[in-house]
Amino acid sequence: MYKILLNLYIKTKEKFITKKIILWLIYGVITTFLSTILLFYFVDISKINLPLASALSGEISLLIRYLMNNFFIFESKNFGMIKLLKFHIAMLLGFSIWWSITNILSFYGLHYIIAALTAALISTIINLVTNFKWVWGKN
Repeated sequence: MYKILLNLYIKTKEKFITKKIILWLIYGVITTFLSTILLFYFVDISKINLPLASALSGEISLLIRYLMNNFFIFESKNFGMIKLLKFHIAMLLGFSIWWSITNILSFYGLHYIIAALTAALISTIINLVTNFKWVWGKN
């Protein structure tokens, strides 16, 4: 039984835990941190309402995430406007989930920063699948 589980773990690890996925997750953490700083700036310093501030911080970090993914993870040699459009379409679901959860949890009393970070964890899986399977996947 132990050998069966060990073999399953090794096969799963080789297939799903790749250098690209690890980099994708690291860059995701970096852009989430950036988005959180921007959200704080927009809400607490610029006094922008949370729905607009979360949309602005989300879009800015989304554009930075695209650049990081395109050039460093998937090693594209060009900017790719079509790919950027596909990225935006694919990320719309993840972003919508992030934005909704951020605002719903905040509405029910959770601090907006904790709400945004919680939402980021939940939307990560959707973003991972759409990025690897559709935007930069084999067409």
